[in-house]
Amino acid sequence: MDGVDAERAYVMSMGEMVAHVHVHLVPRYPDMPKSGPMLLPMLFSDERPWACTDGEAADAVAAVRRQLRNAGSD
Repeated sequence: MDGVDAERAYVMSMGEMVAHVHVHLVPRYPDMPKSGPMLLPMLFSDERPWACTDGEAADAVAAVRRQLRNAGSD
């Protein structure tokens, strides 16, 4: 996933409680478990090792936006 140096990205869509679509783009880094089913519970755990600060999240969002804009101009 360009912009955040991830090997790939998972896309999850949730919205059971209210009729809407909520999409998460989750970067996958080399130090994460290789098995997707093992990764999902860890992502939503209170003790997730890949938690980031609000500032780090904002920086990642900005990097992905830049990559998307640049990809559209090719």
